[in-house]
Amino acid sequence: MAVYVFDGSFDGLLTVIYHAFKEQSEPTAIYTKADFNGDLFSQVIEVNTDSEKASKVFNGIINKNSREILQRIYYLFLSEVEGSYLVIYRYLKKLGKLGKEYDQNLQDETIRLAHKISQTVSRERHRMLGLARFQCLGEDIYYAKIEPEHDIVELLAPHFAKRLSNQVWCIHDLKREKAVMYNNGEWVTTTFSKDMQIKGHTSSEQLYEQLWQKHFKHIAIKNKINPKLQMQKMPKKYWQHLTEKTTF
Repeated sequence: MAVYVFDGSFDGLLTVIYHAFKEQSEPTAIYTKADFNGDLFSQVIEVNTDSEKASKVFNGIINKNSREILQRIYYLFLSEVEGSYLVIYRYLKKLGKLGKEYDQNLQDETIRLAHKISQTVSRERHRMLGLARFQCLGEDIYYAKIEPEHDIVELLAPHFAKRLSNQVWCIHDLKREKAVMYNNGEWVTTTFSKDMQIKGHTSSEQLYEQLWQKHFKHIAIKNKINPKLQMQKMPKKYWQHLTEKTTF
């Protein structure tokens, strides 16, 4: 029995799952480094993210299960519901042992929780697609602020990248102080302080300056991209496998 700690990225969680399966060390809890407050009574295993190990787990999910199950796992990851990382581990363990058809057994508490939490995230995503309201800051930069319950701002990006493909825009998650920013066919997520939200004309001008000087002008220049912009929780190489991508 062990408590696993990781960096908070999706690859980091997949690396945890790789180690837990390989070492047959059953997790009693899984925390991000930011949320972990120590545990005197358990073995604490801090796992460094390994993209190769994460890819093995990712490919295993795709090959042995389905894209719907992958999406459910990612939505669980984004839910920020307490205990959701452990649910993901137990969910994958049960499907690995009993087969992907077992995913229909909603009488099983782990399966039921996986479906329930991921559906809540999916519903909020769909709701937020209609609720996001963009304001023009000048020079055709559009800004929308949101405060979702779950960490869904990345899930909104493909939809608006298609719908507003000729615009420059930002969706700002005030609660998490992060944003999705789009320019010239590219979108990225980045940290972005809630203090920069629109509070009047002066703040609007300051926000425009912040958005353009520190973020947008770098996005489409791939060899000069600001490293701080590279903060997607799920690496973009995985996005093609999400089932809802075609409907964004």
